[in-house]
Amino acid sequence: MKGLFKKPYSDEDIQLYDFLQNCPLLAELNYRELSEFKPFLYLREYQKDEAIFFRNDPSQVLYIIKNGEVSMSVDIEGNFEELGRIGAYGAFGKNALLPHTHRLHHTIVTSTKAEIYAIPASDLHDIFEKYPEIENKMLRALTVYYNDYMKKLFIAYKKSKAFFELKDVYQ
Repeated sequence: MKGLFKKPYSDEDIQLYDFLQNCPLLAELNYRELSEFKPFLYLREYQKDEAIFFRNDPSQVLYIIKNGEVSMSVDIEGNFEELGRIGAYGAFGKNALLPHTHRLHHTIVTSTKAEIYAIPASDLHDIFEKYPEIENKMLRALTVYYNDYMKKLFIAYKKSKAFFELKDVYQ
């Protein structure tokens, strides 16, 4: 009878998995599926103005913000234009889910400090190979993200009175 009522997950695990489920990229995953990531989650602390990655770097890590804030930006002829900011529960470096990709923008910490989980892309792909249902759920979430992004792009395009050639995006 010993262990009959043992909880399958520790309180610490439950707290971690609840946190991860608040990240839209991981929201569809259950505790068992999230437990596959636990050995590969590395919590790193960053300071204000610390660069996490730069445009054109290889996409080797997916990041999830535990606390703090980061800014994504692009450099255009030496000037940086902020694309947006992400806070707690936000994921960035999402293209690490896709093989052989490079970063499309710079990401820098804007808060005084930030705690950010890092998941190496090689470990993500190993999980995907072993558990295709996890890959399916995460790629579906990524598709939703990119669909929303495209909607916002078209809205911005219309508001800008076609300041750029939209056909350039589709070539």
